[in-house]
Amino acid sequence: MAVKKYLKFQMRIWFYILMVLVWKKYIILSIIKTQCPSIVHLSMNLVSINGGGAEYNMTREGYYYLVDFNSNINKNLIIYKHNIFSLLSSLSWLHVHGTKDRLLSHEERIKKIANNKLSLTCGDISLFIQRLLQQKGIESRIVSFLTMEQWNTYDNGHTLLEVKVDGKWTLFDIDNNRYFMYKNKEMNLRDFFEDINWNDIRFVFLSSYENLDTQSFSSDGINYYGVADFIYSDIKTWYKRVLQIPIILENEKIYIALKDTQYKDRVLAYYPSALIMTIDEFNKRFYGEKNEEEYPNYKNHF
Repeated sequence: MAVKKYLKFQMRIWFYILMVLVWKKYIILSIIKTQCPSIVHLSMNLVSINGGGAEYNMTREGYYYLVDFNSNINKNLIIYKHNIFSLLSSLSWLHVHGTKDRLLSHEERIKKIANNKLSLTCGDISLFIQRLLQQKGIESRIVSFLTMEQWNTYDNGHTLLEVKVDGKWTLFDIDNNRYFMYKNKEMNLRDFFEDINWNDIRFVFLSSYENLDTQSFSSDGINYYGVADFIYSDIKTWYKRVLQIPIILENEKIYIALKDTQYKDRVLAYYPSALIMTIDEFNKRFYGEKNEEEYPNYKNHF
């Protein structure tokens, strides 16, 4: 109560700001605009709420949560200049793993994220973030994995994003709020081709919380909160299950890389229209120079 009285005494408007500083960069801002422009006025580094007279310095990249208790309004802001890790961390703060918003259009999701969090699963949040990155001129692509363990209706695979950071593809799991480090290097999709030691992989948080919406995570009458809680209790074991066969989606085509023919028939049973490639072909196409005519019939390359 003492803090509240102090704020009331010092300010014309009772205002509370929670600032999440993701990366220590001092920059002038560029905003991903999020509706309700009358709430916040931006002028150089300063933000004022509803013309209330108080201004706040926002010179660092990151996610800012602003709330005016007197007017019953709140606002999500993302300050972005060039730090892609900071941007993705900020967006991760505004997502929880669930199904509540799966039927919303992209425009409706944009409107909601202005002052709330989105409840989406891996494919939906990856597509949503990809569209936002595209608007900012940031190159990204949808990638996925398929497990070769026993299939079920829940975690046969997983959808993630690869994002170009400083000219290199980096793998981000927005849905689970993580990226991957191996031997002090950020990992990409093709790193999982290698004979890696899973004990040496670090699953690094993008934002410092577990983003699970246990109240809105159901499908076909099944509530998955218990399964999700189990996954988060040992996420490395779950990643080892699902991050097995790498997939890239491009121009409505599914490209899958296989080390040999052992799983070819099973993969094609799951994705009948997939284009099967060798590891070398996959690496050359997606991590080197592209040649559309060099591999005209990928399915016959084994």
